[in-house]
Amino acid sequence: MKRKLTEINEFINVLEEISWIIDRKSINMAEMIKKLRVCANGQVISDKTASVTHLVGILPSLFMDKELFVKNDDLLDFAEQILKLKAKRGGNRSRTESIGWIVCELSKSDECIRQDLIDALDELVGSEEKKSTLKKKRQMPNFSWNEAIAKLNEDNK
Repeated sequence: MKRKLTEINEFINVLEEISWIIDRKSINMAEMIKKLRVCANGQVISDKTASVTHLVGILPSLFMDKELFVKNDDLLDFAEQILKLKAKRGGNRSRTESIGWIVCELSKSDECIRQDLIDALDELVGSEEKKSTLKKKRQMPNFSWNEAIAKLNEDNK
């Protein structure tokens, strides 16, 4: 019994120390838990600044492919589904304006960027064969960008 009481007191002391650290660092516990859950699910979150810079570099060349992104709505669908941006539909934006809007919004976004997304897009941009395969799949009625990204990562392992 005395041993259990000692263990409980040690546990309480650890929790107390953690709470002091959290208070001093102004850590948002909910956000910390969210990020830990993402990491626990195997989705490593990369350094946000480096990730955004990297994506800003590769997305325009990917978006300019008119076979992969036939309409502006295709660009906006990608922005919503994969980049978690809130796209405003309607209006008469040109393709270039839509690409510019996505790149600018991405650079302002608070959304964490998954390393697997960056790896998949790098693979797609660097391989004409994979891009050609994706273009064929893109024409299917039940196409999903999330599934496409997962498949690219699966092939990459």
